[in-house]
This record gives sequence, C-alpha cells and structure tokens, in this order.
Amino acid sequence: MNRRVIHDSASWDEMRASFRWNIPPEFNMARACCDSWAETDPNRRALRHVSDDGAAVNWTYGQLKDASDRLAEYLRAQGV
Repeated sequence: MNRRVIHDSASWDEMRASFRWNIPPEFNMARACCDSWAETDPNRRALRHVSDDGAAVNWTYGQLKDASDRLAEYLRAQGV
C-alpha cells in the first residue's frame, strides 16, 4: 500500500490550501489507516489514551485491529 508523507517544506496555511482528497470509489479508510499497519508492523503504537488521572494506555495497530474485528463481528451478529 502506498502512503503519502507530508513534508513541511510549505507553511501550514499553504499545505491546507493545496490539500485535496483523492478517494477512489471503493476506498476503505480503516484498511488504509489501521489494517495495513497491523499487517506490516502490528506492534507499532497506534494510539495513546491518557485518562483524566494521568494514567496512560498504549494501543498497538495489532490490538486496534483485533478490537475493531471483534466489534465488527458483534455488530454483524446483531444484524447491523
């Protein structure tokens, strides 16, 4: 999967003004943003949740994919 890297050669305002989504009709955002990383680097940190008391929990791409797969299966079983 190809990933675009944004270089900071332009100002933030210039990058925002020139940015355009080029989304194919059958594009799957979850696949592009999470599942592809889960396949290639499942132990890479995807999220860090910090609660109000300062406790931090890290989620890897592999853990995030496992959780999203479980949620999808639950929703499918409920007829969603």
